[in-house]
Amino acid sequence: MRDSTGGRTLRAESGVREVSTTGGKFTLAEVAEHNTLDDLWLAVDGKVFDITKFAADHPGGKEVLELYAGQDGSAEFNMIHHPDIIRKYGRVYEIGDVVEDHTDWTVPETEEELADRLAAYKEDGFTIFRGLYSEEQMERWRQEQNRLEEASVGMFAPSGPNESPTRTHWFGNMLERSPQLMWEAVSNPRILDFAERVLGPFVQLDNLTLAAFPPIEDHASVQGKVSGWHRDRWGRMPNGSYERPMAFNAITYLQDLTDESGPLRIVPRSHLEPIALEGDEGSKPLPGEQIVYLKRGDTIMTHVSLLHSGS
Repeated sequence: MRDSTGGRTLRAESGVREVSTTGGKFTLAEVAEHNTLDDLWLAVDGKVFDITKFAADHPGGKEVLELYAGQDGSAEFNMIHHPDIIRKYGRVYEIGDVVEDHTDWTVPETEEELADRLAAYKEDGFTIFRGLYSEEQMERWRQEQNRLEEASVGMFAPSGPNESPTRTHWFGNMLERSPQLMWEAVSNPRILDFAERVLGPFVQLDNLTLAAFPPIEDHASVQGKVSGWHRDRWGRMPNGSYERPMAFNAITYLQDLTDESGPLRIVPRSHLEPIALEGDEGSKPLPGEQIVYLKRGDTIMTHVSLLHSGS
C-alpha cells in the first residue's frame, strides 16, 4: 500500500483520523487487504473509504459492511442508497481514488516507449493510454456535460406543434467554452509527446468536444447492427501503405464501455487497406473487427483513416 503524507486532521462524530490532502491512489488489490472490522475499507464509484470507525454506527449494522469489506461495493451501495448520501456524510471517510496501477501519467514516456507505441500505431492504426485521467477530473467533466445539457436545446430538438424540446448531448469548442476546466484534457504530456511523433513538431488543436449519446429504448431495433462505420474528418481511402495523417482523433471515455453501454469497434489495419463499404455494410459488424471494452479514464488515439464505430 502506498503511504499518504502531508495529512490533515478531520474531525467526525466517530473520531479523529489523518487523511491525505491530495488523496491517495489505491488498486482494488490494495483495498482488498483491509477486509476486517478492525481495518475496513470499501470502494464505491471509484472512491476509497476507510469506514473502520463508522462500522459500529452504521444504521444497517456492521455485519453488512463486514460482508463487503475490502471490495468494490458500488452496485450494492447504489441499489439501496440515495446518491446524496456520500456527498453529505461520506467525504470525511474518503481516503483516495481507485486506480488500475500506480503509473504516474504526468510523467512523459521514454523515447523507447514512444518509439514502441508509434510502431504499433503505424501497424494497427490506434493506440490506447490506460487510465490517463483521474476520477476527480472526469467527474468535473461529467458535471459540465450535465450542466450544458440542462441549459441547452439544440438543432436536433423536436419542432412539431405538440412536441417538447429535448436536450442536446453534443458540445463542441469546449476549450473556448470552459478553458480552465478543459485545459487539463489537452495538456497531458503523454498525449502531446505522442502527437508530435505522429504529426510532427507543430500540433494544433482542431476541436475539443464533450459528447454523450442518449439510451436506445427499442433494443430489438438495433440487434445485429452498429452505429455506423466511418473514417474521421481529414481521413481518406488508404493506398496500402502507412501515410502520416493530417490529424488524429483522441477519445477519452468518462464511463466504462460494457455490452450495455456499447463498446467501441475498430477494424485494425483499415488505415492501410483500401476497404470500401457498400449498401448496408456500414451498419453491420465487419469481418476482422475488434471490440474494445475501454475503462473510464482510458484514451484511444486513432488514425483518421481507421474504420471505427460505436455499438
